[in-house]
Amino acid sequence: MTKVIIYIVIALIIIIVGNMLLPVPRAAIEVAAEPIGLGQVTNAMLTSFILSAIILILAFVVGRNLKEKPSGLQNIIEVLIEALGNFVNDIAPKNGLLLFSLF
Repeated sequence: MTKVIIYIVIALIIIIVGNMLLPVPRAAIEVAAEPIGLGQVTNAMLTSFILSAIILILAFVVGRNLKEKPSGLQNIIEVLIEALGNFVNDIAPKNGLLLFSLF
């Protein structure tokens, strides 16, 4: 476990130093977030708030009625979580579950 943390810290240091010594030119096209008329709130922030609310409500509804034998919405959520877990395990077989728990 400590070796993994050491490797991650070393990789981050290499990335940071590499970006300082060899900067990459910025893209010619940039799309900035646009204000939507609610003060400092931008379209990206509004979308983020809406998606966060949907995910929290969905988690609350599914988590309230958990059953040993899933059906309906709980079954769909379990399939999605299992698919994401398998995807992470395919990418990192040794530490897949550790990495998946971070998300």
